[in-house]
Amino acid sequence: MLAYDAPADSLDECLRLGESTIIESMRRFVCVVVEVFDDEYLHAPNEEDIARLLAINERRGFLGMLGSIDCMHWRWKNYPTVWSGSFTGHVNAPTIILEAVASQDLWIWQAFFGMPGSLNDTNMLHRSHLLNNLATGEAPKVQYSINGHHYTMGYYLADDIYPKWATFVKPIRSPVGRKRQHFVVQ
Repeated sequence: MLAYDAPADSLDECLRLGESTIIESMRRFVCVVVEVFDDEYLHAPNEEDIARLLAINERRGFLGMLGSIDCMHWRWKNYPTVWSGSFTGHVNAPTIILEAVASQDLWIWQAFFGMPGSLNDTNMLHRSHLLNNLATGEAPKVQYSINGHHYTMGYYLADDIYPKWATFVKPIRSPVGRKRQHFVVQ
């Protein structure tokens, strides 16, 4: 059901299970995923998480950084043929996009999955829950000062395709000096 986005009654013959058994199995699977991962992974960062992220990133020289943001295309092997056009983009094969924000220890604290592969990182911003929260003022509260300027919004490390917004810090292509080496694009 998850892999093919198919209703239970369409799977009964290939799985040799009744529709009610398939639905009950799916319900139990989802309950176990929530039970196992809810406390640590299935929540937006709370104040304690934000404080931890900010402290770690400050020690690394990134005052006010909440994480790194990027999108990736996952190839969709068994896609419904009628959807191939909207899910085919620059990869020339049907893909599904995952937008994620991760910390330095690879804690993915925000994920937005399932958009068609015909979109790119910039198009994803118009649909992203993370950026919607920024626009509505529901973003994590962050306060820090750099060179005498006070900031009230955290930022994310992003690649060049993202727009020039205050919430995205992009790498420096030709860094001069040790301080700028943190932002080198390799």
